[in-house]
Parts: sequence; structure tokens; C-alpha cells
Amino acid sequence: MKTHTINKNGMQQIVEQLKAKCKPSVFNGWLDDDLIDSRESKEMLGAWASDLEETLDSENGDEIEISEHQTISGHTEFIYVTDEGIDTTVISRMSINIDFDDTVEVTAINGVGETETFHVQTTDGLFRSDLGCWILAPGNDGDIDQDDYPFFDFDLIVSEAEKYVRDTYEIKETANSELYFKVYNNKVEIVELNRHFINSDSSSYQTEYKLVETFEDEDDADKYITERTKSTK
Repeated sequence: MKTHTINKNGMQQIVEQLKAKCKPSVFNGWLDDDLIDSRESKEMLGAWASDLEETLDSENGDEIEISEHQTISGHTEFIYVTDEGIDTTVISRMSINIDFDDTVEVTAINGVGETETFHVQTTDGLFRSDLGCWILAPGNDGDIDQDDYPFFDFDLIVSEAEKYVRDTYEIKETANSELYFKVYNNKVEIVELNRHFINSDSSSYQTEYKLVETFEDEDDADKYITERTKSTK
């Protein structure tokens, strides 16, 4: 899986191409130096960048159109960004820890072609620093962050790692309304829903699910549920 992000260099390329190819009336001065940092300018440029990122992610080309009604030439023009203006993140593979946390190995390529491998620890499919999740990299002894690798998009790396983990497991209801199956990695975990959990931002140091037992298949897990339900009646 590849995800493309237009970086600061790429955003500047978009600005320069829009100013060179579009009629001045299209942006009404919002790309001028005194307004380029305004909220309106950032939202407008963000929309152009988002469209280009979607095109790159879909592998359906590497440029987007400017309508003939907006261009100085009166013809359809195109916007593109060079490799230096694009950060590319690649999910390579996932490894599973034995302590219920999932660790995703993310290989990231930045806009100047540098490649690094990061190991993102997650809990319940989320990177939770409050629960001791770290981001690790070869050659580093402990937790790392954006300051250690300023030319890599850590928000994107974490986001893709979280999505990858969540896509690998399924939560199923059971005959016991308090317990659920978490099915992933050729095993079945019986988990209990934490009804006090709201979300990771408001429920610090809590998880959505609490591990109860682990089984190799759903038949054995079903037997456990049946016996547990009988014993509580």
C-alpha cells in the first residue's frame, strides 16, 4: 500500500503553477505573498493537494486538470509535483507481538528518496502513547518522534499503521452480551467491552476491550463462552 502526501516543497510547486497558469481573477489575490498564509489560501491549496494525492494513490496518473475557463491560455492545463514535493509511505508487513499489542513495520520513503523503516506499536488498533506505545527504528535505543526524523511524516506513518492493524481483525458478538470475539492472525481472543471507554483522547490509560482468554479457533472459544455463561446463571 502506498500513500502520497504533498509536502511543503510540493505545496510551493502548486502555488507557482497556479499563479503561472491561472487568470488572476480565479484566486482574487489569495496566492499573493501577503495572503498566502491565510486560512482561505491554505484551505484552497489543501483542496488542490488533496485531489493530486488521490490521483497518485489511485495510480491513475500524476497530474490534475485546471479547467480551460480558469487558465490564461484558454486551454486545459495540468498541475503536477516532482518527486521532491511528494512524501510516499509504504506499508510493508505486520508482525504480531504476544502481549495483545500489534506492531506494524512501516517502510517510508520521503520526498528526496530517503528510506527508513519504523515499528509502530499499537493497542486496540491505535497508537497509544499513554499506554506505553512507542515508535521504534533500527539504530535507536528508545521511542522516536518527528524531531528525530524531520523529513518524514509521522502523522501519516501512524495513521497508516493504525488502519493496517484495524483491517486485520474482526470483532464479533457472542452468546454472552458482555463478551466478544476478536478474530485475527489465525487466533480468537475473547475480549470484554469497557463500557466506560469513550475514545482514546478522553479515556486516557483505558482500552476499549480487555483481554479475557485466547484460543486457536472459534469452536473452543464458543465452548468457553457457553461454560462461562452457565456459571453466571
